[in-house]
Amino acid sequence: MCKLSREDTKPQQPAVCVQLISQLDCSVDPPSPVCSSNGTTFPTRCSFAKAHCGDSNIHLVHEGDCLPAEIPHPDPVCTELLNNFVCPKANAAVKVCATDEKTYPNLCEFEKARCTNQTLRMLKLGSCGNPNFELICQAIQNEACPDDVKPVCGSNSVTYDNACKLEKAACNTPGLHLVDDHPC
Repeated sequence: MCKLSREDTKPQQPAVCVQLISQLDCSVDPPSPVCSSNGTTFPTRCSFAKAHCGDSNIHLVHEGDCLPAEIPHPDPVCTELLNNFVCPKANAAVKVCATDEKTYPNLCEFEKARCTNQTLRMLKLGSCGNPNFELICQAIQNEACPDDVKPVCGSNSVTYDNACKLEKAACNTPGLHLVDDHPC
């Protein structure tokens, strides 16, 4: 998800995607391939960041090219059996964080997801963090924000000159997010 807050909501494409990431010229980045959760190898982190802004379901898996085994292939038998299976109610104590950076409410839902993506693995029990947040912060750290002044209000009650400046501040302030498109 390309929203630079540590929340899992996405009401609209965030300002950092619109104002900054979409404007980057990825052709000037040196080749440094990264493998994404949809089995696509992106030539640079920049090109991955652009794709992620366009589709928040795409996540970084690892540095380097994707291996053939990492390209998702559904198992038709597994899918047929589990598609109609209803998992028991979620238990907060058994959430599963998987390699697609999604948090599954329980092991049953995680196993159902593995039916459509056999390369899916458990990272840990509990909720996932957001490594893409750090990746996008790295991408925007040295980029200048636009000079336009369109004040926005952050969740820390600070008015920022524009959404880009708020997004940059969010990289250094856990939980900081846009509250209003107007001054505080």
